[in-house]
Amino acid sequence: MRAKIVCVGCFLLLLLADVVVAEALRALESQVLRLADLQRAEWSARQDWQSQRQLLQDQLAMLHKHGAMLDAALAEQRQESAEIAAGNAAVATELAALLARLGELRTALLAQNDALLVLQRRLPPVLQRQLQDVFTRLGRLTEKEPDLAALPGILQAQLSVLTEVEQYDHGIHLAKEVLPDDGGQRCEYDVMYFGLAVAYALSANGARAGMGVPGADGWEWRWRDEWIPVIAQAMAVARKEQPAQLLRLPLPPIAAEPQP
Repeated sequence: MRAKIVCVGCFLLLLLADVVVAEALRALESQVLRLADLQRAEWSARQDWQSQRQLLQDQLAMLHKHGAMLDAALAEQRQESAEIAAGNAAVATELAALLARLGELRTALLAQNDALLVLQRRLPPVLQRQLQDVFTRLGRLTEKEPDLAALPGILQAQLSVLTEVEQYDHGIHLAKEVLPDDGGQRCEYDVMYFGLAVAYALSANGARAGMGVPGADGWEWRWRDEWIPVIAQAMAVARKEQPAQLLRLPLPPIAAEPQP
């Protein structure tokens, strides 16, 4: 009986051993398969990483290249900005110097303007009337200092006055004017101007003759009856009513030079 039980136990042990071995084999197979899957996943991940690594390296190289280009562009921009700043500083310096010169020119033109307004009173009436519009414009400069932009026009006006005065000063001019005599009586005279230096007047009826010179407040006249013949003859020559000839016209006195 005991022998049968032992045989049955051995048989059961053998069956159990087979079951355990089978389970162990299945577990081992499962582990092997899982290991193979892990190896394949690792290999795939490694391939992906290498691909990504190359892409990242390419992108990094491109970033370095673009960074170098940007640095070069920034350096060039800084250089241009520095040159522009230096140029602006030079322009500002030149502009300041130009404005200073224009200020000096304005001062000189205003001084010249005052001199021309004084000269206006010394001009013959006919020339004063001819230049009246220009002198009116120049007279306004005494009321308000002109802007720098107005300087070219002022200079042009002054040059026109000087040109007309210079041309008048180099010629002999005949005119008719109403002048006061020593008694304050006014009558019409024929007047002959020798430039701006001296003038001779003969009344319309030939009864009065005089010599005038420019003064601070206009022309100043001296009247002498003994001048009538020679002044009348000089005017006839100027009108080409008589041939040219030498005449002894009265001359204004020469101002004495100031003593040192």
